[in-house]
This record gives sequence, C-alpha cells and structure tokens, in this order.
Amino acid sequence: MYQNHSQKRGTRRAVIALWFLAPLCGEMLSGSSTPIEWLNPFVFILLGMLYGSGALLIRESVRRWGKGWPSILLLGMAYGIYEEGIVVRSFFDPTWGDLDKLAWYGRWLGVNWVWTAGLTVFHATVSTAIPILLVELMYPDLRHKLWLSQRGMKIHGLLFGSMAIIGMGFKMQAPPLAYIGCVVVMVLLVQRARRWSPPDRTQLQVKRLPRPRRIFLFGFLSMVGFLIALWIVPGIEPPALFSFGLFFVFPTLIIWRAKRLGVWAWGPLHQWALAAGALGFWILLALMAVAGPDMPIAGLLSILFLWWLRRRVRRYGVFPPTDAQLAPPPTESYLSLSQGAGA
Repeated sequence: MYQNHSQKRGTRRAVIALWFLAPLCGEMLSGSSTPIEWLNPFVFILLGMLYGSGALLIRESVRRWGKGWPSILLLGMAYGIYEEGIVVRSFFDPTWGDLDKLAWYGRWLGVNWVWTAGLTVFHATVSTAIPILLVELMYPDLRHKLWLSQRGMKIHGLLFGSMAIIGMGFKMQAPPLAYIGCVVVMVLLVQRARRWSPPDRTQLQVKRLPRPRRIFLFGFLSMVGFLIALWIVPGIEPPALFSFGLFFVFPTLIIWRAKRLGVWAWGPLHQWALAAGALGFWILLALMAVAGPDMPIAGLLSILFLWWLRRRVRRYGVFPPTDAQLAPPPTESYLSLSQGAGA
C-alpha cells in the first residue's frame, strides 16, 4: 500500500513544520538567537540542521520503535548532550557567553556541571519534546504515521551528524575523555529509550481530568521552577552539589505531579495547555525584551501561533488519549511503515 497524494503532502508539511519549529523554540524564543540573527540565512540553515533534523530523527526513531513520550524525552536528553557537549562544547567551556556565574559555580574537573544538567533538561523539553508535541497537534491524523522514508532518515542523519564537524570551528576544544563521556551517556540514553515499555493501559484509570487551564498553570510553574533552579539558586551559592541535584529531583517531582494530574488520559487540549504553559514564561520574558530589543517580535509571533493552534485543536475535537500518550500498537506502527512515508 502507498500513501495517496494528500497524505504525502501532509507528511511533507509536518516535516517542514518541525524542522522550523524546533529551532524557533530552542533558540529564538529562549533568546539564544534573537530574531535579528535569523536574517542571516547561514545561521538559519545551521540551526535547522541541528535542531530541526535532530527533532525529526528523535520523533521518527520513537515511532519506528513503537515507543512513547518517555522515550522522546530520553532521546531529547541525548540530543542536548550532543549539541552542548560535542557540537558547541558549552559543557566544558568556562568562557561560554551564556554562563555568567555558572562559569565557575559548579565547575569541577573541567565540566560546568550545573549548566550541563540544566541544559540537558532544557533541550529534552523545550528544544525537542514540545516542538514534536505541537506539530503532532497541528497534524493529528499523522501523529502515528512515519513522516520520513529511509532515504529521509539518512538525509537528516547526515545533516545532523555534519554539525559535529562544523562544530570543530568553535574555539573550545575539549579533551578526548570529555567526548568519550558524552558518547557513553548518549548511548545509554538511547538504549534506555529503545527498551522503555508503556504501562499497562488497564491500570491507567483517571477519576476526573483537570481543566486545561490547570494544566497550563502546571506547565508554566514547572518552567518557572526550572529557571529558578538554573539561575536564581546558583546566585544564592548553596553547595554546587545541591544545585546539580535539583535537576534530578525537580524533574522527578514534575513527572510525579503529571501522573497525579492524569497525564496518560490527557486529550489534545490538555496537551496544548501543557506546551503553551511551558512556553508561556519564555514568551513573557520575550515580551519584556530581556534578551534583546527585538525579542518582543518572537513573543508576539509565539502568542499568535499558539492561539491559532488552540483553535485548530478545538476544531478537531478529542481523540483517544492513549493514542497520543502511549506507544501505538505494534500492528499500527508496522502498517505505517509498510505504507511508506514522505521524504
């Protein structure tokens, strides 16, 4: 069986949307690369090769394995280590421009440990998981389909992998042991993502789902807590091990709370609320022009996009929550692969 013309066109649109949206979330909205910098086509293409191709490879790998969102988050962590540890090497560079106090606070054995933990969590959520979620909400009929053919996987793999070579142009050259450590952790995360098993669906009973506005607040406060752990707590200068440990304890608490809120049973509007809430604090910072005078442009565009997506989600209605949150049945994953995918 083959995809018809409209299906192929839909998958191409989804691929393009994720290729653009991932760097927009991870770089522009966070203020790492302000809107004015995106006028440089060279910067635009490089960020797409890194963020966009990386997010596509994560999404497609998880769908091929028949896994779910925990696997996406684990691969997102591996992505963060690849970008910050191998490509730009900010994990090891004490002169990295965004570090501020973290250039020396929590630095040990040549590693910026607090920064490393924080950026790994950031990339797993803002740079990868949230863009994937948003694009799947844009194209709900394609959420369990494969968007890339084998040829497409190779192309994006080449684009993504070439960033390690391009990254050699950065002045910071980490010792060989640092690269080895990054690769080892990445391999372990990929293995864990591939072996993850979804919970028993019969045990996922939710008495009453919270309103989407409550999920929005949950996402917003979770991101506020993350930024407090990354920037405010180090300013107080507690023992660095305490700050480092926050990035293990805090995500654990967030996952626990999400389960209490019935995350496995959330519908598309709940999922939109989580993503919008998590991005909401970054939008607020953008509107305040914290990272630059042109950042309100990014904030306003983000608001318009999320508003448009909410209307689209409401128009599509509610799809079965387990389809979005749990791994698809192996038969459906196999059929999607056998039908072919867009390049």
